[in-house]
Amino acid sequence: MTMLKLKKVERFSNKEKILAELELKLFNSIKKNVGHENNFGIAFSGGVDSSLLAFICKKLKLNFKAYTVSINESEDLEWAKKVSNNLKLQHSTRIIDFDSSYEIIKKVCRLLKTNNPVQVGIGCTLFSVLEQAKNDNTNIIMTGLGSDSLFCGFNKHKKALENNKIEEEFLEGIDNVYDVDVKRDFSIANHFKVDLVLPYLEKEFMEFSKKIDPKLKINKYHNKIILRELAFNLGLKREFAFRKKLAAQYGSGFDKAIEVFAKENMFKTKTEFLNSLLKK
Repeated sequence: MTMLKLKKVERFSNKEKILAELELKLFNSIKKNVGHENNFGIAFSGGVDSSLLAFICKKLKLNFKAYTVSINESEDLEWAKKVSNNLKLQHSTRIIDFDSSYEIIKKVCRLLKTNNPVQVGIGCTLFSVLEQAKNDNTNIIMTGLGSDSLFCGFNKHKKALENNKIEEEFLEGIDNVYDVDVKRDFSIANHFKVDLVLPYLEKEFMEFSKKIDPKLKINKYHNKIILRELAFNLGLKREFAFRKKLAAQYGSGFDKAIEVFAKENMFKTKTEFLNSLLKK
């Protein structure tokens, strides 16, 4: 069944044309979604996805603030500050002390009704950003959701490449992005009554990106290659465009917090710990 699906997919491989089209479609996606807004926020980790969005919004002279959350002083916070200073962004940072993260984990676990450590860890990061934004009376938040699925940014894509199954993994990830990732993030956004803006999942940008040859997206050294090249070509510094970044739950420190709380409470796994929070 998968093989039949693969045969029908048209693939783009002309890099110059792809870069020009990606630029046009991403600019259009952002203008379409926030071009008339007076104030919005960007969930900002300092990775290429959020940095590119912020860079373009700055070019478009839009009024926005970048929001970064971190348990203590995390790697994402350090990089977010570097990029923010370089781009001269309005930047709001929230440092969460370790003990306070327990309540956030519990709230997100119950809100999402899941004991999945990955989903809870990612959810905690967004939950904290939206809570921070609401305190600023910011009701629209842009995120980089979808970029990893579209441009082979997950560790599973690297493993699939090594096993010559990148096409299958890519298509499966695209199929799951709405059922898993969008569903999770919108559940959290609805809790805060915040509107999410997802430029990478805007229809025209997404449909074009899906057709780009995966060889232009990932190799054994880098992921999201074509998107990183776009960011660099537009003017984002190379160290920012090609930064190797941990996933949100690791970069913000929430996955580590879940692991520590699990051990402190004598649970064998993070899943068992999260399951206990659902039962309380």
